[in-house]
Amino acid sequence: MLILVVTHDPDENLLRRNVELMRLNEPEAKVMVIDNDSEKEPDVSGVELVRFPKNLGLGKAYNYAIREAHKSGEEWILLLDQDSLILQEFRPSVVARESAALRDPVLLSVIGPKGVATRRVPGTNFHESRFFVNSGTLVNVNYGVENPYMEQLFLRNR
Repeated sequence: MLILVVTHDPDENLLRRNVELMRLNEPEAKVMVIDNDSEKEPDVSGVELVRFPKNLGLGKAYNYAIREAHKSGEEWILLLDQDSLILQEFRPSVVARESAALRDPVLLSVIGPKGVATRRVPGTNFHESRFFVNSGTLVNVNYGVENPYMEQLFLRNR
């Protein structure tokens, strides 16, 4: 699994906390940070750091990382934003493994208590939903390659 965090002038304490937690919870996973032209390079170790020369937005960062995950033969990629708050016990590989009970899972997302789940999938820990969030989404890499994100997604000009 590839775990991606996309940043732009992030809170470095939160970024380091999330990276450390993911490395602890998912020691086999590769962690990539894509920085969208922050004022200064994020101070985080133990990751592959990719710095874009300007703010290219989330969509371009997601697509870049999905292509890299595909090249390295990963089945799943976890998409996180710089303000994501990872729960202590969160293990995305467990969610991905449990998704085998679903028919052709492609996008798995954490939906909070006010989410819009339409129905529980019988015999699983999953619900179908009308929409999903970006941050905290597990994407099947093959699906991501075939259905790339809009590259204008959350692009903010400076």
